[in-house]
Amino acid sequence: MSRLINPNKLGKKDYKPCSFLRRLGAILYDSILLFAVLMFATSLLMPLNGVAIESDNAAYQIYLLIIAYIYFVWQWSFGGRTLGMRTWNIKIINEKGKNPSWQQSARRYFGSILSIILLGSGFLWSLFDHKKSALHDHLSKTALIIKK
Repeated sequence: MSRLINPNKLGKKDYKPCSFLRRLGAILYDSILLFAVLMFATSLLMPLNGVAIESDNAAYQIYLLIIAYIYFVWQWSFGGRTLGMRTWNIKIINEKGKNPSWQQSARRYFGSILSIILLGSGFLWSLFDHKKSALHDHLSKTALIIKK
């Protein structure tokens, strides 16, 4: 498994690991924002299709996954947080205390999908991990932190 990140060893004693409830709050906010983004992305396709898009259309599902990928990976890589995370004062850092790289953010995104496929157990992992890291934190070698 990946090396655990201790925010206090980064020389930033004003940070601590993010709690499960704060993480859940950010997920809720980002879910609402992502829903709006996906609805807009869908509205861009409707004139091309001419009729309503079936939800079981594989190409449409891949399109939505790509839009979600861009939404999360772009914000994590360039700002270290999404809008939902900003609301809860959460930031993602890598082992060096910087914003995650594009590759780390991509691993985090696909790790999050894996956590969902595993019925949320990847997220619940943070309840039992001594650094409060979820499965996708370990896979991407990142950590969620908050200011004390």
